[in-house]
Amino acid sequence: MELFKYEQISSFNKGEFRVYNYVSAHLKEAAEMNIRELSAAAEVSTTTVLRFCSKVECDGYTEFKYRLKKSLEEDDRGEVKNLLSPEPVLQFVQKSMKSSTLQRKLEEAARICARAERVVFIGSSTSGYLASYGAHFFAGAGVNVTVITDMFYPLPVSSTERLAVIALSVSGETGNVIRQIDGYRKKGARVISITNTDQCTVAKMSELNFPYYMPLAYASQEDDVWTSLTTQVPVVYLIEAMTSKVYAELRKQTEAP
Repeated sequence: MELFKYEQISSFNKGEFRVYNYVSAHLKEAAEMNIRELSAAAEVSTTTVLRFCSKVECDGYTEFKYRLKKSLEEDDRGEVKNLLSPEPVLQFVQKSMKSSTLQRKLEEAARICARAERVVFIGSSTSGYLASYGAHFFAGAGVNVTVITDMFYPLPVSSTERLAVIALSVSGETGNVIRQIDGYRKKGARVISITNTDQCTVAKMSELNFPYYMPLAYASQEDDVWTSLTTQVPVVYLIEAMTSKVYAELRKQTEAP
């Protein structure tokens, strides 16, 4: 049973995302909680929990708990929590291809990057690998680019007004990523971000944010430690789409009289 759909996730506000994030990471625990316990665990009001239930097409908290327990029984989540089906990715790509708003944002991001003296990609963990991927693509398009995957990398000491920063973060709440962005912003850099939701700190710190709203997925390791398996296909799509726009913008600048 699919608990959360792409369209539902993209409609959550900040409080509803708190409920979603908690439930996705604690499926079994949440299935046994009453509404007050869940609201306390997610640090939101019971009214927010009820709005969340309504947005995931449940007629109240009782139906949501029933669906959650049913999903646990059907999927036997002894090793995998909320493992993704391909549908949300396909929905994201299809919607993105038709979105004039997204195309305008990509074009604005491309203008920022093409006019910058240097583009800096920032990301840690899985997002760090994708930051390196993005830097490789941008370099191929002719951009002067640097990648930072060490979140303890020294912050800039002089003005960075000619720099554009592209920050990658699934949660948008990683402290060291926020520290890096804050350091560059204070020195005048323009910040673009790609995050799973626009209701996060990194998104709110950015001039332009590209959210992709994928259901969170986790796999179990030893000692009941969970690692994220949230798909990053939308991030790759956005990086490549942005690279194409940047390349076109650079060509336009070269051909201008």
